[in-house]
Amino acid sequence: MRKTIYLFLVLLFIYLFQPRGGTWFYLHGIRWVYVLCLSLILALLLTPLFRSLAEQKGIVDMPEERKIHSHPVPLLGGAAVFLSFIITIIR
Repeated sequence: MRKTIYLFLVLLFIYLFQPRGGTWFYLHGIRWVYVLCLSLILALLLTPLFRSLAEQKGIVDMPEERKIHSHPVPLLGGAAVFLSFIITIIR
């Protein structure tokens, strides 16, 4: 089920990232929906990659007695969201 969702997101991203992919949004005056959709799809695709990269490189927040979490939490999620936003805006 998860692979099917990721495949759908990849195909939707490929369609939207083409030069004519966002034409419908531009014609109807809702460019912001195009930017929102493209950045959301990119963030959904990049976040698992950045999570695994953070776990491999040890970029995690370790649990301590004053913290709520009980297992290491990856710290690169914000970088994935920021990168997807920058890619969308540059496009």
